[in-house]
Amino acid sequence: MTNHPFEHLLHQVYTQGERRTDRTGTGTRSLFAPDPLRYDLRDRRIPLITSKAVPWKMALREFMWMLSGSTNVDDLRKSSPAMAAIWDNWAVNGSIGPTYGAQYRDAGGSLWITPPEHFGSGLEHPGSGAGVDQVREVVIRLVERPDSRRALISLWSVAALRDMTLEPCMVLFQFSLRGPNYDELHLHVYQRSADMMLGVPFDLFQAGFLAHAVARELALSTGRPIEATSLTWSAGDVHIYENQLEPVKLQLTQWAHAEPERATIVIDRFPSLRLLDGTLEPGHVNIHNYNPEPAIQGGPIAV
Repeated sequence: MTNHPFEHLLHQVYTQGERRTDRTGTGTRSLFAPDPLRYDLRDRRIPLITSKAVPWKMALREFMWMLSGSTNVDDLRKSSPAMAAIWDNWAVNGSIGPTYGAQYRDAGGSLWITPPEHFGSGLEHPGSGAGVDQVREVVIRLVERPDSRRALISLWSVAALRDMTLEPCMVLFQFSLRGPNYDELHLHVYQRSADMMLGVPFDLFQAGFLAHAVARELALSTGRPIEATSLTWSAGDVHIYENQLEPVKLQLTQWAHAEPERATIVIDRFPSLRLLDGTLEPGHVNIHNYNPEPAIQGGPIAV
């Protein structure tokens, strides 16, 4: 696999992207449906780009907040005030509505029927029936049928979109156990909208973490070794905001002398620490062999 796949795509969007208007009014350079990025996850490797430093602890805390099922930014603030401050741009009374966390862990059970201005006011009403814990469902499906083609998480809940303060960017995750012993976990992610400068470095890391965390859950559930093997990331609209062009130029300059990507993830082996019940926490995860170029201020977030 080509090293630095992210940077190749970043350069392609920068040099070949079509100038387009966008929801935020900022303007972008955009490509649609470029070739997928592919990452080898064997031997605990994880996608962390090296052309600039990615604050992986911040990305991990954000993602584990989502995977906890929470949709309240104040819960995120307990572990990452800086990340919560970003989410404050979309939250209403602390709530982001039935988006990320609700869809991961309670899909169909958190359909809000009150206007967005009432989020967090106590006027929300859950939909009829209990929701579906999609993360747990993936694990169950793969434990019961290792050859399953139905181990998917979909965050694009059409009925709930109108009540989300921000629709999910990564919208579909398909897991597949491969190999003669069904012990190699592959993950394919589809992202509808991909902010290359600020969002995608986080997204790639988070998708890689999810692959490793689900492989760990499968190993603990079955009592046999199962390893995350590959991540395929594909996207629809891949873009750079016009106010990010100078930071992108700097990142492409740093890429010229960036180290190969060889970061690895270490998740605490203690078997009682589980993703599914929330006992696995950010402090139980560490990253080794990560030596990136300096951090780059990516410019203001397009809201």
